[in-house]
Amino acid sequence: MSSQSQVDDAAPNWLAFSGADKVAHMILYGGLTFVVSWSIRRSNESPRPWVQWGIPVIFAVFYGVTDEIHQYYVPNRAMDAWDLLADGVGGILVQSVWCGIVWRVPLRNATT
Repeated sequence: MSSQSQVDDAAPNWLAFSGADKVAHMILYGGLTFVVSWSIRRSNESPRPWVQWGIPVIFAVFYGVTDEIHQYYVPNRAMDAWDLLADGVGGILVQSVWCGIVWRVPLRNATT
């Protein structure tokens, strides 16, 4: 959708509220974060906790930055720092749930 000059306004009524695009950014980039996190988790490696938690968020934010730069060059679109913030918030929320609650990844290594 980021390469389209005009985004279709035929959204369902339940999506027609102020800030719906930011919620969409949080969901989509949260999903991207989950995919990257799942990939790291399913690898044969035993990553450090900060890698498991941080790399997917960093990747999603980096991808968001490149997407916002790309939109700068698309007619009738613009870069939006609030979209980038929503991307990061979505990633952080997803990682907090999956790593902190579901997978119980400690945020620091246990020293033994």
